[in-house]
Amino acid sequence: MKTYIDRANESLKNANELKIHGIWLICKGDYSANNILRKALGEYLTAYYIFDDADLKKDIFTEMCRLGKLLHDLFRCPIEYNGRDYIKDCPIILSQIDMGISIECEESYICSICGKDPLYCDHISWKKYDNVLCQRIIGNCNICLSSGECEHVPGQYYDNVYMVRIVTDMKINALAFTRNPADKLARIIGVPISKSDIEQMLQQYPEKYDNKFEYGVSKLYCHKCNEKWSMFHELAPKLLDRRTWNILGKWANYR
Repeated sequence: MKTYIDRANESLKNANELKIHGIWLICKGDYSANNILRKALGEYLTAYYIFDDADLKKDIFTEMCRLGKLLHDLFRCPIEYNGRDYIKDCPIILSQIDMGISIECEESYICSICGKDPLYCDHISWKKYDNVLCQRIIGNCNICLSSGECEHVPGQYYDNVYMVRIVTDMKINALAFTRNPADKLARIIGVPISKSDIEQMLQQYPEKYDNKFEYGVSKLYCHKCNEKWSMFHELAPKLLDRRTWNILGKWANYR
């Protein structure tokens, strides 16, 4: 079973691989690079949320800014409309909303290895155990916690099995916004832009946008990477070699 750090390392590895593949597609003139690089941003965001090391988070954010500027310049960044609001769900913007959600609740648990109350068994949360007898506990495999079919055979013994506490009952008392949520991925997934917010913004440019914008129909685009994180221009050579950067520049101008 994966820990948070395992998940973060996997996401960082996936992000780097997707970035390399996406840039290769760009050099071939393949528009599918847009989706590939946006998936890379999502993987970078997962790693950013989980890691606590300040220098590592800074490096991850820098990579996100580089990709964000590249995506903005080559593909533009549309802001999606969900039927009620326009939603900004860009991973770069979300990474700077350093808040998550934690639940204050009363819970009942059982041990994932033996099925007993953790207060009355010998297993310790997030510790690995060997020679664990495979069995189904409340319908889940106690080796991998899968509720469906898996490779583990009941009655056989397995090593390197994590113990976790399985919630069997929960009473929610409150929800709290915090900078350090218990679940590191319990984060805000989008920032709404209301109709009143847009109307207020358009009033600043009456000659340019008067009677041209229709809420929910007109397309909006985000230019944050172009404005706020212009550091990309200085960092670009570190992301790509000069020849590849020239190819990207020509392709962007062609589009």
